[in-house]
Amino acid sequence: MASDEQSLSKFDKFEIFLDRCVSCGEAVIVLSLLLVIVSAIFFETVWILWPGSDHQTRFNQVLKNLNDNWKVGLVVLIPLFFRAIRAFLERLEEVGGVKAPHKTKTSDPKKEQKDETEQKQEKEEKKGKV
Repeated sequence: MASDEQSLSKFDKFEIFLDRCVSCGEAVIVLSLLLVIVSAIFFETVWILWPGSDHQTRFNQVLKNLNDNWKVGLVVLIPLFFRAIRAFLERLEEVGGVKAPHKTKTSDPKKEQKDETEQKQEKEEKKGKV
């Protein structure tokens, strides 16, 4: 009888490891973007309100820069919504009339076995109803 570690294939272990790396990478990207955006807002505000300068001219210059470069904001939003888009695509069941299998990989083989037995029971119940 195989142990819990040996019951997962090498590909499944790599897939779980890759999923964890992607999750960590997403968190790092989001936190980095948050830091950059907050610091940019802080420095722009300080620059506008710096004593001895024309506040209105600097404020107009900041608004002009934001208006000219608003598309950069769209590029920044892609990493922020990557997890939601990825989850949606993973749960998408019909693409072009072909049903995709929906099997989640976990590091707990007992949970996978439990999910498989539940799926078999559901199929048997459906057959019994038909």
